[in-house]
Amino acid sequence: MSPTELPSLRWGVIGTGRISTMFLRDILITRPQARAHHQVVAIGSSSIQKATSFVTNVWEDLTVSKPQLYDNYHSVYNDSNVEIVYVGTPHVLHKQNCLDAIAAGKHVLCEKPFTINERDAKEVIDAARQKGVFIMEVLAQSIACSLISAFHYPQKDAKRSGSESMAICTTTMYHETSRDFCTIEGSEGTITIYGLAASVPSGFRIKCKRAEKGTPAKVVNYDAEEDVKFEHAGVGYHFEADAVAIDIAAGRMENATMPLDETLRMMSLMDGIRKACGLVYPQEREV
Repeated sequence: MSPTELPSLRWGVIGTGRISTMFLRDILITRPQARAHHQVVAIGSSSIQKATSFVTNVWEDLTVSKPQLYDNYHSVYNDSNVEIVYVGTPHVLHKQNCLDAIAAGKHVLCEKPFTINERDAKEVIDAARQKGVFIMEVLAQSIACSLISAFHYPQKDAKRSGSESMAICTTTMYHETSRDFCTIEGSEGTITIYGLAASVPSGFRIKCKRAEKGTPAKVVNYDAEEDVKFEHAGVGYHFEADAVAIDIAAGRMENATMPLDETLRMMSLMDGIRKACGLVYPQEREV
């Protein structure tokens, strides 16, 4: 691969639910600043009918080639065109899905939560390391934030570290479309920010106030209000796919932003929470 050539991956997908739909739409749309090229070559579902319906929905506005459809998951693992398997099944199935894909020599990107407990997570990670394949748990926010941190995020704020008094707040969103959620009032005007939530801004409006005192100036014919929209492709799932492609092309077996030790730490934390709540999965009772 030349220095100017983008890394590429051929994906097999198991699970045809909502999360798989969002993931595939993101990695298949045209992106002017894409850091990798992705091709979906195989889809596995519980039936051909479900797989067909899934592809019809996802590929509705796409011009890229459609994948091979299977009515089971093992055919995806054994498909010679598949380089990496995206596991989008319910999390109680993740352990076996990952182990089967690893046994077939495929790299794996597994949706969160990785497994039902830390013990199963260790088994999957050990299997991947022994087989010499890449594996990562999906955590889109960590990947997206790391990619844009060089520009303006994250900001370190000691006041929010817990060293001072803090409040615990909850929010509920009742609206389905973008609306104004924040207005910044300054001496020269206001800035109104729009979006579904503060964490998902979609645009802003700047409105200038009329000056109270006259000042020498040129008359410029322009509107006092202007809508500025930031164009972006997808909803952010492509960041994780690009990160995986870059890692695999570089010969890495895990991602530095979402390392496997972090997955194990989170699984251990969730085990502790479930133990405190008295929650035991049926699969754990059988052991």
